[in-house]
Amino acid sequence: MASRNGLTTLSFSVVGFCLLLISPGVQAQQDETSRALAALAVKDGLQPAKAAFLSIDRCRIQLPAGDLKEKFTEAESRLAEGLLIGWGEQSSWQAAGRRGGYSDGVPLPFAVIASRYVNSPSSWVSKPPPLYLQSLQNDAAVCNGVVPGSLNAEPASSAIQGVIADLIVKAKDCLSEGMGRLVGIQISTKRGKIPDPGWTVYYKWVSVSDIPTAETAFQTSSTPAKDKLPPGIYQFRAEKSVPGSPNVLHSEIKMVPLDAAHDRCELQVP
Repeated sequence: MASRNGLTTLSFSVVGFCLLLISPGVQAQQDETSRALAALAVKDGLQPAKAAFLSIDRCRIQLPAGDLKEKFTEAESRLAEGLLIGWGEQSSWQAAGRRGGYSDGVPLPFAVIASRYVNSPSSWVSKPPPLYLQSLQNDAAVCNGVVPGSLNAEPASSAIQGVIADLIVKAKDCLSEGMGRLVGIQISTKRGKIPDPGWTVYYKWVSVSDIPTAETAFQTSSTPAKDKLPPGIYQFRAEKSVPGSPNVLHSEIKMVPLDAAHDRCELQVP
């Protein structure tokens, strides 16, 4: 079982080191979004978050042109705007988000330029909590673990789509609920319709690929088990030791999006 302090799949130093290893060929693929992200001025406390985005972007720019890359660019841009720039009360991109138009947001390059005139860069944004940063680093690790592998075969395609789905959940939650927040989550364990207590619940990020990601126990046991996690795509499961026996019981496994509308999950146990 991984400790809560040992969740980081890609440390700040490793992210920075990976960025130094980007080849001239990769640099040549940089587009307007990449250049805007690299040029964005952020406060010192946001440098680790920017480093995580740059590592995620390193993966994105290697994708061939098409729907997948466009969807990736949209998700990355919207989340970067929220976490690194923020939506001011008068900003057009916050207004778009409040209308529910996730796809109506402005391109990241424009948001970077606008932030210099609406207010100083990152003036209304605070650094995300450590768990949120670790979640972004996990996205970067999974994505860069398969690119430039073949996107026409598993697990590469599923891994990329899983990262995109995770970024979309984060971006939508950032728009509607607040920037860089943790979401309270409750996991109930039931045998049929009857609550069954005493189960240890585990979660891990982006489990759609074969690339290992850290699995961590909730801080409390069921039922319900409660914790606070960054918005995103998670896999949940539970296990319970049988008294007086070496046997361990296992619940079903569920993949769920965690956001304001999905903050509870029920696991069936044997």
